[in-house]
Amino acid sequence: MRTLLLAIAVALVTVVGLPETSAATSTAVHDQPIEMSDGVVLVADVDVPPGDGPFPIVLHVTPYGRLTYSTAYLGDGYAHVNVDVRGTGRSGGINCVTCARERDDVVELIAWAAHQPWSTGRVGMIGGSYSAFLQLLAAAEHPPGLAAIVPRASWSDPYRDGWYQNGLFNESVVAAFSGFQPVGGSTGASADVRSVSAVAAHAQNPTPLQLALEHPFDDDFYAERAIYPRYDEITVPALFIDGWFDMFRAGAVRNFNGVASRDKRLIIGPWTHHRAGGLGEIFPEPYPDVVLPEGDPVLAWLDHYVKGVDNGVERAPRVVSYDLGTSDWTSGDAFPPRGARLSALELSGAPSGSIVSLHDGSLVPHAPRSTGTDGDSYLYDPASGPTQATGADNATFVGPFADLDQRPDEQRTVTYSTAPLGSSLDLRGWMELDLWATTSAADTDWVVKVSDVEPDGTSRLVSRGFVRASHRAVDPARSRSVQPWLRNDRAEPVAAGSPTEYRIPIEPAGRTLAPGHRLRLSISSSDIAAHQPLPVPAWNTILHDREHPSVLRAQVVADGPKATVME
Repeated sequence: MRTLLLAIAVALVTVVGLPETSAATSTAVHDQPIEMSDGVVLVADVDVPPGDGPFPIVLHVTPYGRLTYSTAYLGDGYAHVNVDVRGTGRSGGINCVTCARERDDVVELIAWAAHQPWSTGRVGMIGGSYSAFLQLLAAAEHPPGLAAIVPRASWSDPYRDGWYQNGLFNESVVAAFSGFQPVGGSTGASADVRSVSAVAAHAQNPTPLQLALEHPFDDDFYAERAIYPRYDEITVPALFIDGWFDMFRAGAVRNFNGVASRDKRLIIGPWTHHRAGGLGEIFPEPYPDVVLPEGDPVLAWLDHYVKGVDNGVERAPRVVSYDLGTSDWTSGDAFPPRGARLSALELSGAPSGSIVSLHDGSLVPHAPRSTGTDGDSYLYDPASGPTQATGADNATFVGPFADLDQRPDEQRTVTYSTAPLGSSLDLRGWMELDLWATTSAADTDWVVKVSDVEPDGTSRLVSRGFVRASHRAVDPARSRSVQPWLRNDRAEPVAAGSPTEYRIPIEPAGRTLAPGHRLRLSISSSDIAAHQPLPVPAWNTILHDREHPSVLRAQVVADGPKATVME
C-alpha cells in the first residue's frame, strides 16, 4: 500500500519545470505548485545550487511561511525545497495541525524531490517544532529517498508535551499558537490567483485552541499526531536538538531514547524553543554567547548521511549537553549517562531554615516518621498563587524567557530544602515525586518545581512537573523508572480528605549543584501564567508520615563523590 501511495504521488505531482542551471549561478523558483494525491496543491520555493548537479535535497515543510525560509546549505551543494504546509502560506487545503494527511503530504513531497532531474534522489529534512513533528511522523512511513532527519525542539506527544500536562490545560501555548500560526503562515502571499484563493480558504482552518478544547483527554486525536507509538518504525538517521529552556525538552529526550534508528544523536544546549528549534531569536536568549564546541552539527549530519561524506560524524559522542551548573559541555553515549544511579530524598516537616514560605520543610535521606496523618497544609486560591510569566511555556510564543530567581514564587508555596551540599550533585536525568496528599475538593492541581539554591539564597529552576489530581491513574505498561506514564484518558474525582498517592513525572534535568548549594522542592496548586487554573478553592495537605511517605527520586551521575545527602 505504501509503495502504491508513493507511485500515485509521483504520477500526480505537477511541476513547473526549473530552468537549466549554469555552473555559475543558482536557480530559484518561487510559488512552485506541487499537487498531492488528493488534488490539493501545495506551494514551495525551490533553490538549486550552481553547477551541473545532480544535488542532494534539503526539504523543509513549515506552517510559518517565509518566517522560517532558509537556503543555509545552498552554498554547500544542497538544493533547498521549502514548502508551505497545506492550509498555510500559499498552499491549498485545510490545515489540520500535523494530522495523518499532512504526514502523507510529507511522504509525497519526499518522493517529488527525490524524482527531480536535478536531484540525487537523497533527501534530508530539517526544521524545528511543527516541522520536527512532521519529520518524525513521515519517517515512520519509511519513504524511499529519505536519508536523514534533523528534528529540532520536537514533542513526543502533543497531549503531555504540548497542549496539556497531565490534565493541566496549557493555555499560554495553545492560545498564543492559535494567534501566531496564521500570522506566520500568511507571510509572503502573492497576487497570483492561486495564492489569493488558497489564503481565502484558510479561514476554514480550525484553530489549535478549538481543537484542544474539544479534546481534553488523551484520545485518538492525539494518537494520530503522537511520535511515541511509532518509535519502532523510525529507523532513519536522526539528529535531535533541543534546549533546557524549551517546553519540549522531555519529548526530545524520549524521542532520542525511543526511536529505533541505529544512528542518532541528541544535543541539548542552554536554549529556548526558538534557538533550539532554529526558528530565529525573537527575544534575547538567556545564554546568547554559548555555542557548541564543534562546527555546524546539522551540516555535518547531512553531509555524512545524505551526501555520503566520510567526516566521522558517526563516531561523534551520541549525547552532547550543556551543564547549567558548571557552564561546561558534557558528552557521552546515553541520556541519562550510563553511570547514573537512582537516589531518593524524603519530605520532612522539619524546617530547613533557608526560606520563609507557606511551610518551610526539609529534604533528607531518611525522614523521621510519625504515626497518624502528619502533613503541611495550604489554601489553594484560584485568584492568587505562584506565577512565572517568563517561563519556557510563555516564551514559546508570547514573551521573552528569563532565568529568574524563583524565591518570589517559592514563598507562596510549600517548600522542602536540603541542607547545604557537602559535595557536588550532578542531576542529569529524570525525576519523580511520589506524593501523598489530601484535598478538600473533588479535584486540584499539583505543580512541582525543583530548584538549585545558591549560598546567597538565589533559587534557579532546575525542572518541573504537573498532575491534575483527577488524572492520577498510572499506566504501568508504559511507565519506566522515575518516568511514570499517566493515562490521561478520563477524570477520576478524588475523595475529599482521603490520603491519595500521586506519581508526578518531572522533566529531565541537566545541572550540577555545587558544594554549599541546596536542592529545593516547591509544591503548589497554581501555575496561572501558563496553565488554566481550576476554579474551585481547595485546602490541600502534603503528607509525610509513616503510612504516607512522600519521596523525591532523581537520576544522578555517580562517577565520583557525589552529594552525600542523597543515599
